[in-house]
Amino acid sequence: MVEFGGVIGWLVVVVAAILAGFAAVVAVRKWARREVRAEAFTIQDLRDLRARGQITEAEFVAMRAALLQEMGLPMPPDTQPPAPPSGGPGGS
Repeated sequence: MVEFGGVIGWLVVVVAAILAGFAAVVAVRKWARREVRAEAFTIQDLRDLRARGQITEAEFVAMRAALLQEMGLPMPPDTQPPAPPSGGPGGS
């Protein structure tokens, strides 16, 4: 004859596993639907900051270069940041 205690024990284990799986699916779906609130910083934002006088031209050029590099885009050749002076402090 079948032992009912063993069957009920396994039934509880199966039900618990189903509930845990359901909770995991709900958590993953909620995580996947979350809204990413980080807004992208654009070159136009940099232009606006420069126009309002909040950043200097040198800061604009450096920040634009960093932004383009992060995006994997080359810096336009006519707008490369100036090279540091050679020869170190004191000239030559």
